Amino acid sequence: MLALIDADSLLYKVGFALEEKNFWNEFDIEGGSQELPEITYSIEHEQAQKTFNTLVDNIMYATDCDEVLLVFSGGHNFRLNFPIEYKLNRTGARKPTGYSELLAYVKEHWPTYTTDGIEADDYVV
Repeated sequence: MLALIDADSLLYKVGFALEEKNFWNEFDIEGGSQELPEITYSIEHEQAQKTFNTLVDNIMYATDCDEVLLVFSGGHNFRLNFPIEYKLNRTGARKPTGYSELLAYVKEHWPTYTTDGIEADDYVV
């Protein structure tokens, strides 16, 4: 049996769960400095890959599937034609650190499909 998985959500889950937030001037701010925080993010790419693989393996095990297709959202989402602002709360939101690298890894090591016109979660329903 084939498991269809919304892989967009897994990339975000893994990325945000494993990234580390680094404050470079934390002690200055705690000492009363009015500077804005200098923040960077980092991630261990190999750990992100292992974690992603484990999530997919667990889904396949839980659903008793022996095949998988990881589905990613492509462009031209039909909802962008609606008169209301779709997902307006996500405007300016950043992707997790290492998103592009993890996406490239997944597309190289797993069967994937990228939708056109709909989001991955609409496709897998």
